[in-house]
Formats: sequence, C-alpha cells, structure tokens
Amino acid sequence: MYFKLFITIILLTVSTSCIDHNRIDTTKIPQADAILKKVPTELNFRNQIFKSYVPIYSDLLLSHEKNHVALQGYVSIRNTDFTHPLYIEKITYYNTNGKFIREYLNEPIYIKPFSSYHITVKTNDLDGGSGAKFLIYYKLVNNSPQHPLIEALFTGTFGTKAISFSSRAILMNAK
Repeated sequence: MYFKLFITIILLTVSTSCIDHNRIDTTKIPQADAILKKVPTELNFRNQIFKSYVPIYSDLLLSHEKNHVALQGYVSIRNTDFTHPLYIEKITYYNTNGKFIREYLNEPIYIKPFSSYHITVKTNDLDGGSGAKFLIYYKLVNNSPQHPLIEALFTGTFGTKAISFSSRAILMNAK
C-alpha cells in the first residue's frame, strides 16, 4: 500500500514538473504591421544608399569539431525615427564563402516610423553556414539623422541544454 502511494506521488510530481510554466498566450502578442501599404510620395529620401552588414550563424561548433548545433536566427530591423519611414531597398543573404544565396524582398519596402521588421532564418536552413551574412540596403529621409538599429538573435538546443546570443549590424561604406 505504501509502495503504491509512493509511486503515485512520484508520478504526480514528475508529470506536474513537466508542465511548461513559461508558455505565453500568443494571441496577446501584437502582430507585426510595420510595412506602409501606400508609398509616401511627399517625402524626399536621400540619394545615398546605406549598407549594413549583419553576421548570421546558421550553426555553431561546440567543443568537438563534429558537434554542431543548428540555430534559428531572427533578424530585427528597427526604424529608430519617430516621424519618418525607413526605405529598405533590398536584403540579400550570403553564405560562409560569400556566395549569394537569396534575396529577401521582391520589391523595396517602407518601414513605418518607430516600427520593426523581421526576417527569420529557420533552424533547418543551413545554407548560410556559421559565417552567413545579410546585407541590408536602405535610404533615410533627407532631414533624418536616425539610422536603423539592426540586430540578429540566435537560439538553439542540444540535448537538454539551450543556447542563445545576439549580433549587431555594422554600417559599411555607402553605395
């Protein structure tokens, strides 16, 4: 009898400890609506096109050369200007060896003032390798000094462990 009670208590403890208490109600997360539907004709954008380099890690090498962890990447382009849209001309993706992989936009977009746009590189997308990178080409409104904040976040799991880290874009020479 005590044995059955003991087993029941153990099973209840194990089953309730497996409940994910960190789960969130995704219906409460604001949906991204960062892209302007109508192209702003009244604004004058600089002729200069800026280019940002964003390092991406599709996988990460662990302690031994044969232990790679596949990572999911999340690139966030944040318009830091409160009043003007950000013009994104194109977003290109390259692998470790600098070989072009794909274009992420079919046409230029305008990110609303103080809004964010994101790109996801899925865990099973290993085309880029550990040295992948994005080049993001953009223009600013004439009187705006505000460059976007561009970051990439990475997460991955191996066994019972998890890893996460971030990288930040650097501004390259203008085009």
